[in-house]
Amino acid sequence: MKLRRSRRLPYDLRRVQAALGKLHRRPAAKLDLQQARQGLRELVKAMAEDRDDAEITAEIDAYVDDLLAGWRSAAWRRHRAVLAELDRLQVPVAQVVDRIGTLDHDDEHQQRDMAGAVRNILDQIVDEDAPYRHPLPGRRTEG
Repeated sequence: MKLRRSRRLPYDLRRVQAALGKLHRRPAAKLDLQQARQGLRELVKAMAEDRDDAEITAEIDAYVDDLLAGWRSAAWRRHRAVLAELDRLQVPVAQVVDRIGTLDHDDEHQQRDMAGAVRNILDQIVDEDAPYRHPLPGRRTEG
């Protein structure tokens, strides 16, 4: 995932963008198969002489279950850490969104006011009987 950098973004969003890039580059929790193979070989060598197949299979299953439980635990810790980081990054993004929403709301009100003023001016221009008022105070002429 490549995030494009832009100087036009607010500073808070640029920081969030950089943090997301770091978060994306974190290595995933991987299962070390070489270590697992080596551990299985040693386990089988230690048990092969004095145990039957059922006991060896049970020991191997227990070893694999422990190995997978450790990997799941590490993956779960990483997952929780990533979620916590995303929750932390959500705060500045929500603040920027709220700020932009407020500015947008203000712009809408200004546009409505301007549209009303333009409509009023057009009504005055179209209506020949309406008195014309000079925009400077004290000057009034009849149309």
